[in-house]
This record gives sequence, C-alpha cells and structure tokens, in this order.
Amino acid sequence: MSNYIAHALSLICRGNGHVKTFWSVGQHCINCAKEAWARGLSNRMAPACHLHDAGECYLSDIPRPLFAKAKFGGQAASAYPSTKAKYFSISSFSRNFAM
Repeated sequence: MSNYIAHALSLICRGNGHVKTFWSVGQHCINCAKEAWARGLSNRMAPACHLHDAGECYLSDIPRPLFAKAKFGGQAASAYPSTKAKYFSISSFSRNFAM
C-alpha cells in the first residue's frame, strides 16, 4: 500500500464509527492479507486482500444496508472489486476468500 493510502486508512474507523472501540480500515486490510497467507491462498490473493478497501480513502465506506439500496455511486463502487480482481489475476474475492 502506498503511504498516502495506508495513512488515510489508518485514520478511518470501520463501520463508519458505529463500533464500541476504534478499529481502523487499515488494520482490517492487514488482517485480511494475513488471513490469506495463513490459508495458503495464491501469492496474488494476499496483496489483493491488503488493498480490498483502498478505495475507501477516496470514496469512503457505504454501510451494507444503505449500499444495497443506494442508486448513487453504485457504479463506481461496484466496478472497483472487479478492477482489482483483473489487476491481480484472480477470479473474484468472494469466491477465493469466503469466510
């Protein structure tokens, strides 16, 4: 992650702040990458997991209930995961990294 993305994500709280304690988007991304390595996923999957929320430093997070009903910005937000998947040559995040 470049420094400016990492810095911004370290200051953004997950869940738009609707949590009891501060948990940064940056730490969440690091944990996702560590989980990918622990699961033995491909060498391309861990960096992709590390960057999966990078767009939030520019577009911010849209909580899931609102995102499902949102008509604004949906195209930009929904195009981002497929662009990352193409860049890292993986078929999809959800299929490769299902919890």
